[in-house]
Amino acid sequence: MDGRIKAFLTPKDLAAALGVSESSLKRWADDGAIRVSRTAGGHRRIALADAVQFARESGLQIEHPAALGLEEVLPVRGGSDAQAPSTAEALYAAFLRDDWRVARGLVVSAYVSGESVATVCDGVVREALSRAGELWEQGSDGIVVEHRAVDTCLQALSFIRSLIPAAPATAPVALGAGFTTDPFMLPSLFAAVVLAEAGFRDVNLGPTMPTAALLSAVDRYAPALVWRTVSVATDAEALRRDLLAVLERMPAHGRIVLGGRGVPQGILHLPDRVHHLGSMSELAGFARGVLAVRAVDEPPPAGDPVPS
Repeated sequence: MDGRIKAFLTPKDLAAALGVSESSLKRWADDGAIRVSRTAGGHRRIALADAVQFARESGLQIEHPAALGLEEVLPVRGGSDAQAPSTAEALYAAFLRDDWRVARGLVVSAYVSGESVATVCDGVVREALSRAGELWEQGSDGIVVEHRAVDTCLQALSFIRSLIPAAPATAPVALGAGFTTDPFMLPSLFAAVVLAEAGFRDVNLGPTMPTAALLSAVDRYAPALVWRTVSVATDAEALRRDLLAVLERMPAHGRIVLGGRGVPQGILHLPDRVHHLGSMSELAGFARGVLAVRAVDEPPPAGDPVPS
């Protein structure tokens, strides 16, 4: 996170950022629309993640990012221009000129403005990265551009992850990694941030995770959901053995989700609790479904009254 970014805000800070009155901001806080904490002296403080969540849910725009210390992350909003390039085109152009600040700002702004993480990943990021990936055919310079683009997206998605409020300790764990032969960091990070936004406690183990190590993590975290990303061509039988070994160690109602362009066709007939998904939007919908079923099936904690 950039050094000038404010982890906690005063009502005045957030009011200035949103272009509203401080009295309105305090009223929303007192009404429970914004989660606040109190200092020892009784002053309201708002976590940056809660402030961004409030802006997204209320439809308010962050008009003055400098008030939050985000001037290097979020661009200052300007007037609409019908001739302006699409966000994906602007992101690709930023990749070409290696303007990582603008590129990061475009990705983060899409999320802050109200788009889901899945929509950001499936839309602007995927489109711009796909075009950058084609530059490999142009030789070494194209490879440099593509690698820098990936690194910029890693920074942006990691920052977005920091803007998502932490799930409660009672929330189920989602655990995942790239397959043993998958060296790519970005797909597993995409999945982790999508699942964090859905309400899971996400544990991302990154790329190239051996089966034995993943099994150790399953034993440690007892996840309700495990993801495996497969970005390069993979032996179907090796992947099947991996998935079955993980499934055997998971809790009785645990689920595995599998995705990526490297998933072999021969693996598509999978056990009932293993699901092949085609996009981050599908993952987000699947995750919400898992959480909804858990909410119905699990009894309230001991000592709490049972709803009539």
